[in-house]
Amino acid sequence: MSDSLVLPARLDVAGVGDVHARLHAVPAGAELRVDASKVTLMGALGAQLLLSAGKTARNAGGTLDLIDVSERAVEQLADMGLTPEILMEGAT
Repeated sequence: MSDSLVLPARLDVAGVGDVHARLHAVPAGAELRVDASKVTLMGALGAQLLLSAGKTARNAGGTLDLIDVSERAVEQLADMGLTPEILMEGAT
């Protein structure tokens, strides 16, 4: 079974608290789908949270799949030297 999480439009300091709590509620080793289609602001803290979630999921035998990543989020990740694939793998 796959869990699903829709990210808020702003994944910055104001938006990561709720996402963090929701990520921690996902069982270890789960297949987690994260919908990033609504993200208009991907802050460094949001990217760090997703990077950590990807690494945690992978280490527990699960997966983190970022789906429908908005063009704006991809651009902002690129500005930080990151890609959605890097976040999913939890590796830099």
